[in-house]
Amino acid sequence: MPWGLSIQDYLTNPVLKKKMPQIQTNHKGKTELALKYMKINNLSGLQNILNIGTVQILRLSDNQLTTIPKKAFAGLTKLEWLYLKNNQLKAQAKKAIKEALPQRVEIKF
Repeated sequence: MPWGLSIQDYLTNPVLKKKMPQIQTNHKGKTELALKYMKINNLSGLQNILNIGTVQILRLSDNQLTTIPKKAFAGLTKLEWLYLKNNQLKAQAKKAIKEALPQRVEIKF
């Protein structure tokens, strides 16, 4: 596994916590969480982000993800867009993500 951090690391480490982005409302009124360029290789802790269920756009591009557990996005009931560009996801992982999410979710690899 490549060196990297989990979301839980960002939530529990006082130094990293200062760098943890907050959920924002974008110019189109959509709730968005941008976790780009954070060297994340593990989504543990995603469910522990305050108000994660309100997120409509989740940006996880430019990290070090190789796999994503099937239930990683279970609490994101309003998710519409998922950005996973420039990670290290294999075809099998991409297929599993598509199968785990509702069809209404637009995924960008």
